[in-house]
Amino acid sequence: MLIPPPTVLSPEGDFDIYSQTRFADALLPATEHRFVVLDFSRVRYIDSTCLSVLIRLHKRRAILGYPPAHIAGMNPLLRRVFALTRLDGLWPFFETVDEAIAGFSGRAGVAARYQPTASPSLPKSEPPA
Repeated sequence: MLIPPPTVLSPEGDFDIYSQTRFADALLPATEHRFVVLDFSRVRYIDSTCLSVLIRLHKRRAILGYPPAHIAGMNPLLRRVFALTRLDGLWPFFETVDEAIAGFSGRAGVAARYQPTASPSLPKSEPPA
């Protein structure tokens, strides 16, 4: 299938309640283009307010009839946040931007989907006594 070149958006930094507007502004073009790759290789941190920005973006794209944005380059700690919040099922994850772009045309096989080699350990909580 021949598709137009995907738009690649590359937010950078730590995103929390204080930078939520900057994060939302950086992702705004994702509502104007059918095929979008979110390059998170320069994102170090995302809090729940910015996760909600991503969820709203996902819903808006669905209303417009667009496929989910592809997320690339996510560090293992961010990937863990998505897994713990069960948001990892909303978007396809890829290790690189090139793999994410190829994923739109079906050229990226299952092996290209982002699979972290090791999950960061979280401290185990003790059961209540």
